[in-house]
Amino acid sequence: MEPDTYCDYAFEILRALEAYALPVIAGKRFLGFFTLTDELKCGGRDRSSIYVGAVMRPASECRYVRADSNLEYARRELRRSLYSMLPVLDRNERLVGFVTEESIDRIAGRTPVGV
Repeated sequence: MEPDTYCDYAFEILRALEAYALPVIAGKRFLGFFTLTDELKCGGRDRSSIYVGAVMRPASECRYVRADSNLEYARRELRRSLYSMLPVLDRNERLVGFVTEESIDRIAGRTPVGV
């Protein structure tokens, strides 16, 4: 989602997906994560007038991996994070994708594709 998404809509998406967090992205830049706990930051204010970018956890406070990171490092960082996915950044800090426990297993040959 983009940082100028209103919080009320973002919370609807989180609930519909039964997710804890969604990435906030601008172009190819990872800006941070918007989470269910960000609802507390709204402080009872009208969520239809608050942007995701105003309450999200910024990228500087989020774990990430580099595109050239090895699988064990990626797995370790993912397990240390609060989220079920980690952003993957290139050398220029651009977002190139996300890594999950399932994708690491698939790349490592531990889980058949499609499972």
